Amino acid sequence: MNALRRLLALACAIVLPSFALAQAYPVKPVRMIIPFPPGGPTDLMGRMAADRLSRAWGVQVVADNRGGAGGNIGFEQCAKSPPDGYTVCMVHVPYKGQAQSVIDQISGQIQLAFNTAV
Repeated sequence: MNALRRLLALACAIVLPSFALAQAYPVKPVRMIIPFPPGGPTDLMGRMAADRLSRAWGVQVVADNRGGAGGNIGFEQCAKSPPDGYTVCMVHVPYKGQAQSVIDQISGQIQLAFNTAV
């Protein structure tokens, strides 16, 4: 009886973890938010990155331009997107140097959301 319990426990230890395998990433299209209007250098770099990621991942990476307010509209949309890994944000270095009062006026959560990314 004791051997049967051990055998059953061993079988469960081998079989049950196979049910918990993670999904491959990504399994649906990824959205890349570019916080500037189309045609500028940030847009061109973002579209090139989206194309390379599409080829590397095997799923479509959609470039989504959200220009306005010096990029803050796009950054705010990135900060408010669900944290599921299917929204990628094109961030450029000068954003961290913008006036704190401008950032606070648009959304108090932007600075909190992006401090962990840098």
